[in-house]
Amino acid sequence: MTKMLWLLLLVPLSLCAKEKPIQDDKISADPIIPQTTLEKQSEQAQKIRSVGIAFDLHGVLFKFDYGGAVSLALSYGTVVTLVQRMFGFKGLLISLAPVLLPLTYGSLRYGWFFLKHGFVPTVEHHIFGGPGITMWTLRKVWLWLASLYLPRTNLINLVWRLKHRGYKIILASNVGPEALEELRKYYPESFSRDGHELFDGIWQPCHDTDWKTKPHQDFFIELKKECLLKWPDIQELLFIDNRKRNLKSAIRSDTQPFYTPILFSGTAKLEKDLKTLKIM
Repeated sequence: MTKMLWLLLLVPLSLCAKEKPIQDDKISADPIIPQTTLEKQSEQAQKIRSVGIAFDLHGVLFKFDYGGAVSLALSYGTVVTLVQRMFGFKGLLISLAPVLLPLTYGSLRYGWFFLKHGFVPTVEHHIFGGPGITMWTLRKVWLWLASLYLPRTNLINLVWRLKHRGYKIILASNVGPEALEELRKYYPESFSRDGHELFDGIWQPCHDTDWKTKPHQDFFIELKKECLLKWPDIQELLFIDNRKRNLKSAIRSDTQPFYTPILFSGTAKLEKDLKTLKIM
């Protein structure tokens, strides 16, 4: 009798032991994304649509090629020295004339234009933009000298990262159309990669902008109008420049908060500033 009772107790226990527990990994169900994650993604997408980033060219994206300038000066100095030794003082004047005459003429025209109009002239247009072979030659020499700039590779790579994130990238510079085209010829990968242009928009002195330059407030007033017309979702434009007067002028032109000025002093500092603003 006792054995029968033990058997009755052991049989159910053995059956229970053979049952396999349900494995969680075999349950097919769609992954559940936390609501907070979705909200963060939505906020980030909205921020990307509402923020544009404008960069200056000279002094920010590109730096002056001091090495190239020194090499050019030494080469020209060698030519001047040789001509002077061969022809004396007359040879010195003749060899210096191609530099001194355009420099003197350009400086006088530059100063006169600034005093008359109140903003910085675009050299290729306002100074050497006249008709005739002489002006054409001076303009070509100026454009060649204006190409003595080197791209800041690390910064341009950073801008490409911002571009890939979805931010609108704008060039806001005093560089003239022809000078910009010369830089594009020398450094094409700084402006386009894999068929994609770095800049979604370019704002520079030209016929369409009435040749206005920084720090004239009209430059920033018209830039704001163009941005809002082209991208209605933009509510803020980060303006990155290496000159304080340009940043101050951008703020003064702003009747309603639109420009967020950032003084450029180096790529590492700029990246830190962008992280502080939660852009990166």
